[in-house]
Amino acid sequence: MARIYVMRDDGAIVVSRRRPGLLRSRPVPRSWDTLVEIPPRTGRAPGETTLVFASPVALGALATTFAPVELGVAVGGAALIASTYLTPRLRRRLADRRRNRPDNIVLHSEKARSAFDHVLGLADRVSETWPLLDRLVEPDEAAALLAEALWQIAAVLSRREELDAVLEPAGFDPSTASVETRSQLSAARAARARVDAEFQRREAGLRRAEEAGLDFIREQQMRKAVQAADQTLRSMPPTVLVGPGATLEPASDLAEHTHSVLAAYRELTVGLTADR
Repeated sequence: MARIYVMRDDGAIVVSRRRPGLLRSRPVPRSWDTLVEIPPRTGRAPGETTLVFASPVALGALATTFAPVELGVAVGGAALIASTYLTPRLRRRLADRRRNRPDNIVLHSEKARSAFDHVLGLADRVSETWPLLDRLVEPDEAAALLAEALWQIAAVLSRREELDAVLEPAGFDPSTASVETRSQLSAARAARARVDAEFQRREAGLRRAEEAGLDFIREQQMRKAVQAADQTLRSMPPTVLVGPGATLEPASDLAEHTHSVLAAYRELTVGLTADR
């Protein structure tokens, strides 16, 4: 099953379709597995301690083979200092290379990361409705749709972040800018508005999926409660039931709620329309 990976580190969120090799920490547990969220690592990276000490020990041992012990200790100590300094830098450089792959989506700004966290929370709440949707939604298929929706939302947020980076420094007096510059800024603002509208539309789609599922579940629960009450009333002696209308009215038709659920999930499959 295709998955997307969400990695958090160094003030950024990286969304990737590629598994990041050896997982740096235990993924966040969730009921759907088409998204794997990897929280920031704490402490040293696996194997980093070995890298720090292996070279100094080997160099020190080699030096003592051909030189006095004091020289071997000095060589090993110098190598340890260099290794302690260089190993974390090398690890960070390799991590940056993996993070900045062309097929990754990287969200740097607090606004973009907060927006992605918001829609990820929505996606989790959508997944919580699946066990109670009475086979209306196939969880595996829905999980794939949800992961794809989040991938597309991350792409929209990345584009919005790029446009914000262009527009935020442009706080000068427009009257002092050239016609070409004003035209470019106007085009950037228009693109920014379109991309923001695209994000709002997709975020609203996730909210509708959640609300439609909850409405369907409430309707099902209401129907079951009414049916149980009706059966209880039917089992009672006629003398207990006083007045007309003892039988409860059935719950409202599920057709509208069923349609809402299916329409909300179909909406998640709409292709990415924001300009890239």
